[in-house]
Amino acid sequence: MPQMDGRKLAEKIRELSDSTNIVFLTVHKEFIKVGYRVRAFDFITKDMAKEEIPDVMDRLLQKLERDEKKFYTIRTHSRYEKVPYHDIICIYKQNQNVRFVLKTEEKQERKAISKVLEELDGNVFMLVERGCIVNLEHIDRINARQVLLSNGSVLTISKEHIQEVRERLGMYCANQAADRQG
Repeated sequence: MPQMDGRKLAEKIRELSDSTNIVFLTVHKEFIKVGYRVRAFDFITKDMAKEEIPDVMDRLLQKLERDEKKFYTIRTHSRYEKVPYHDIICIYKQNQNVRFVLKTEEKQERKAISKVLEELDGNVFMLVERGCIVNLEHIDRINARQVLLSNGSVLTISKEHIQEVRERLGMYCANQAADRQG
């Protein structure tokens, strides 16, 4: 690619989308370090491409099928809507409603936040303070008792949840890395 190398392209893709699956096809093994930084799905060396591409494609298709099944259903008197987990950044209580902060918009549902938390996958979502649930996928950084989310929001983690948030985020990241390895 004359205008941009694969590393820069992967970084740009990751800036625009947290959920895009990136596979490096390269002769440069030093891209592996870059791949971890952009959370690449896998790496294929050009000398092994014929052997590796079918396996990587099979694993990628399996991942896409699993991811497609992960959604929350918002039900109101006038609406029934499936929201993919990866689109949900956080959920917070507002009066009698819960507000879903999505990548592109916000939606609401009249329901107790505790009920919403019960319906979500506990490996992906967790309470960080009373009345606020975050998607672990969208945590960019934890600094002291603050969590920075992918949309730039900063939330305070309650003292009672800080240790659990750190542990669960570590487990989530380890599981994601294991999933990428197959």
